[in-house]
Amino acid sequence: MFSTIAISPRWADGADCSIEFHHVTDAHPKQFHALIRLNILLNCIKRCFLILKISNSNVSSILRILSWGVAYYLITWLSLKYFLTEKGVAIAWPSIGIFISAILLSKHGERPFVILVLIAADFLADLHTDVSYFSKFVYALLSAGDAVMSAYVLLHFIGDPFSFSNAKKLLLYVLYSVIICNGFFSLLVAATTHLVQHSDFFNGFLYSWVADGVGNILVVPLIISWSSFSRSDLNHVNTKRIIEIILLLTLLITLNILLFPYSNDGLLFSFIINYLSFPFIIWAILRFDMKIVTMVLLLLTSVMLFNLIRETAIITDSSLNRHFVLFQLYVASIAIISLIITAITSERNQAHKALLESESNYRTVADYTYAWEYWIDENGNIRYMSPAVENVTGYKASAFKSNPKLLDEIVFSEDKYLWSQHKKEMLSNDKEKFSKIEFRINSRDNTIKWIGHDCRQIYNQGTFLGLRVSNRDITSLVEAEGKLLFNTIETEERERIRYSRELHDGLGPLLSTIKMYIQSLSETTDRSKFKLFAEESNNIIKIAIQTMREIAHGISPHNLHHSGFVEAINDFADRINKVHKLTIDFKYNTRVRFSSFYEIIMYRITTELINNTLKYAEATGVEITFNYDRERKFISLKYNDNGKGFDTSIVRRSENGMGLSNIQHRLKVLRGNFKIESEEGKGTRIEIDFPVNEKNVKASTPGNLFM
Repeated sequence: MFSTIAISPRWADGADCSIEFHHVTDAHPKQFHALIRLNILLNCIKRCFLILKISNSNVSSILRILSWGVAYYLITWLSLKYFLTEKGVAIAWPSIGIFISAILLSKHGERPFVILVLIAADFLADLHTDVSYFSKFVYALLSAGDAVMSAYVLLHFIGDPFSFSNAKKLLLYVLYSVIICNGFFSLLVAATTHLVQHSDFFNGFLYSWVADGVGNILVVPLIISWSSFSRSDLNHVNTKRIIEIILLLTLLITLNILLFPYSNDGLLFSFIINYLSFPFIIWAILRFDMKIVTMVLLLLTSVMLFNLIRETAIITDSSLNRHFVLFQLYVASIAIISLIITAITSERNQAHKALLESESNYRTVADYTYAWEYWIDENGNIRYMSPAVENVTGYKASAFKSNPKLLDEIVFSEDKYLWSQHKKEMLSNDKEKFSKIEFRINSRDNTIKWIGHDCRQIYNQGTFLGLRVSNRDITSLVEAEGKLLFNTIETEERERIRYSRELHDGLGPLLSTIKMYIQSLSETTDRSKFKLFAEESNNIIKIAIQTMREIAHGISPHNLHHSGFVEAINDFADRINKVHKLTIDFKYNTRVRFSSFYEIIMYRITTELINNTLKYAEATGVEITFNYDRERKFISLKYNDNGKGFDTSIVRRSENGMGLSNIQHRLKVLRGNFKIESEEGKGTRIEIDFPVNEKNVKASTPGNLFM
């Protein structure tokens, strides 16, 4: 039998570490103690199996719960068996961290059984001490209460699953678990020890709280962080990383063993190794994740504890407890600071990784888009341009960034005015705008291409950031539509010519026959012949009217082909003006002839608008202004009537649209613009414009005077 300074067996298990004088005796044979512990352990396991069987838990749950119980029992039993040195320094503080980790990592339905198993394991581990069974049971309940309360507070206020990758959650963990829960139960442990063993209450509380907190800070982050390790993580482990980890741990252990001189002043903080440890911790923080950092902290603490025990020969009995508390406070401060820095670094790395991944995703989408995409800032500088620009223009994106004016330079000369007006309008950040235009460019190989340009203003919290642009090569579409319309109109005109011929050939003989019958009527005096000639004339007239109705609508105006658009509209307006129901005022600035393709479309559009006015507007006057801009190579047509007007939204929703859909279809082929304004009682205003190629201008007359 011998007396020594020792940690109370219960606190050694729960890291409560209150140092008291008590006796360790061999009054009972070791075999007897072993049999008692084994019998109790088997009974507890048997009861746990029965409880789990009743709750229909599967085998994996049983094994998982028992694994926690076995691990907790072994750590606590070894700590209590080997917690003493010649000077009484205890090393039994990891068990409370295992208890908390077991609750946090268990499934919700398994947690009550985990708590029961660990209470039993705690009680069994205490059996090799000489305290009373009542004290063992109280200590086991206090340890369980500390762990349960800590786990409950963490899960309730921080969330499930619990992790240490967030600095805010880590600080809350220290506050709730280490400071509040561990501190509260350390008070209970100190009070129990004071009542049972008459120990000093303040020292009991201090030693219990410090040791309990260190076990919590070191063990819980280690277990929680490594619990997420899986086979997939092995794919990211390479030889260099393994060598670096081994080198880090080897140097850390070596320096702690070789460079641990103890100063004469007896203060732990004067140890040289305390300052030499920081570079290794920073190394682990900057190079590795929470798993390695927690492992380094635990290893560092274990080696320093070993050195502290080894150097106790020069520590006086009176200063032993003070050194041990200072050591644990030092470990706690290093652990908290390291974990917080690691969490902050982890958050930053995760945010940076997410940013890189997001940037990579967006850049992949942007770089591999088929369209020519780019972003122009508020100053007109190109911030981004997709590689697809080379497929459209022949120039690389770098050429546009090095020469921002290149974008303006490649615009086709006849479309530069349209482009400059559009750009000026869109770069004015008075409001959010979206615009679509179509223009031509000269590619690097001097090929003229049509571009479908979609442009949108972009804002960030009200700040104008420039334009987001999507350009598509629509040359093939324009050519296909133009060819289709050209063929359609050519076919229509060919049919109209045929109809004109049929009208001439079909009605000509009928009219000649009618003429013959009329002449016969004037020459005959026979009433029977007169009646016969009259009836035949009437029948032929009916046939002629029917024939005329069938083919009249397909006749192409003769003067459109011979005299051009202006003369054809003049002739059309004159015929309507003679009726005196509608007055048409047609103004024009040129008598330029265009290709039949353009003139036919312009004629059909203009006559369609006049027919709409005649059918629906109840107007008395129409003003038509035709203008050809030689510099811009643009044709514009303005049409105004003083009719009753209409609701344009209703017409746009209408399938027929008063013939406006036909007009818009024709303008789409010409790459033109259509604008209509109308109000009930205020007439209708229509503006049409479209580009025209120089090759489609046949002849021109001097001057630009409106007629």
